[in-house]
Amino acid sequence: MLFFCEELSLSFYAEKMGMTEKTLYRLVKKKTGFTPIKIINDRKLLEATRLLLSTNLLVQEIAHKLSYTDAAYFVRVFRKDKGCTPNRFREKYREINLYDNES
Repeated sequence: MLFFCEELSLSFYAEKMGMTEKTLYRLVKKKTGFTPIKIINDRKLLEATRLLLSTNLLVQEIAHKLSYTDAAYFVRVFRKDKGCTPNRFREKYREINLYDNES
């Protein structure tokens, strides 16, 4: 189960690991330098990237699959992280693969 797609609450993960939210937050922050929510959001963006490159799902479908209630918000988050919209990201990747296949 890909919990990060559905669960953003720190309490969910803390309970799964048998610790308090405060302990989980402190341990993750100390070991990684990032907050647990940042790590979860980064993992969601990684999954979005994977879905964009390996499927023909619409951006709205990917947003829904990753529990973004608003596809426009997902596009903004993706653009902020990757520097382009999900559709442009997919186009750029396909252009690169097209040229790789000609070699």
